[in-house]
Amino acid sequence: MPKVDSSKVPPRAEHPYHMHDAMMAQPAALEGVLAAPGDAFERAAEALTEADRVWITGMGTSLHAATVGRYLLEHALGTEADLRVASAFELAVRGKFSKADAVVVVSHRGWKRYAARVVELAKAGQAATISVTGKGGGDAVRAASVVLETCEQEKSAAHTISYTTAIAVLARTAVEAGRAAGRTSPAEALSKDLNAAPKGVAGILKKEGRFVALAQDLAATESVVLLGTGPDVATAREGALKIVETSYVAVHPYELEQVLHGPLAGLKGSELVVHVANGGTPAKRTAEAATAIDAIGCRQLGVVQEGSPVDPDLFHWAFRTPKTVEALAPLVNVVPLQLFSYYLAVQKGLDPDEARRADAKFRQAKSRFAL
Repeated sequence: MPKVDSSKVPPRAEHPYHMHDAMMAQPAALEGVLAAPGDAFERAAEALTEADRVWITGMGTSLHAATVGRYLLEHALGTEADLRVASAFELAVRGKFSKADAVVVVSHRGWKRYAARVVELAKAGQAATISVTGKGGGDAVRAASVVLETCEQEKSAAHTISYTTAIAVLARTAVEAGRAAGRTSPAEALSKDLNAAPKGVAGILKKEGRFVALAQDLAATESVVLLGTGPDVATAREGALKIVETSYVAVHPYELEQVLHGPLAGLKGSELVVHVANGGTPAKRTAEAATAIDAIGCRQLGVVQEGSPVDPDLFHWAFRTPKTVEALAPLVNVVPLQLFSYYLAVQKGLDPDEARRADAKFRQAKSRFAL
């Protein structure tokens, strides 16, 4: 199967760009994941519950989804489960697998070298292999024993819909794994919130006008810091990746506490600081961090999930997202960051689909390596 390359997709000259189409298609795509036949999810769950050790891996956006996947499986299987996240590069270079392992490889495109190499190594070691991959992608990752599909291939270089559907696939797998392990209560709690996610995401997208206005206010922003806790550290990292891919500004994601252990010294007051808060985010420490950052002069945006103990009034701007179990929070909390990154790029006069492909120096840089 030929490699899918978003650079070959005809560009658009103005809003709505391909990234906008993908964001708006997320509720229907999530419904598609929920409606998919259950056999493959049950087989994946069986492999996971029978394994002594589970590796979850990916690169870029897929690594962020893999990180969330670990929290989802921990929610379903309990803290005693041996769940490990590593980048596909790390596992391709140093990974060793046996028949006691299960390896989950998240790769939207399905052909990139390190994800493919992990599948190859895992199969050679007789580990169970599960791929979470896009429809119509490359065959390399589809060599896994179980293939779980996410969505159609993205036309934008800034991936959005493939991230949220990958989380949904991992969540549905976690539900089945919890059921198989006899952990009915956490599995059903996750299932309930997962089934509500398409409606919740649709509700956020209906408020995109707020992000148009926010991007207008912040169009001159050239530096963004994102903070999160628990599974939403991955949200901070994914939000950072979307902003840098679309607007090419300086972006720094941190775990909430980490920013107070040195990085605070780098703040000049011109930065936008984004806090992502879920039900487990500590209110007192968030307030201390927010007041410290405010003293430096930074503007602050809060993405605060319903049920979070964090006070939205701490921030200059705040946006509420629907309540879920904490492990699933990144599925809804990332959507405001997708919208903000898109409209910030549009306000800056940039094509958010492009990822600097029109820049001759960047094309030269890209010619020096292959993914």
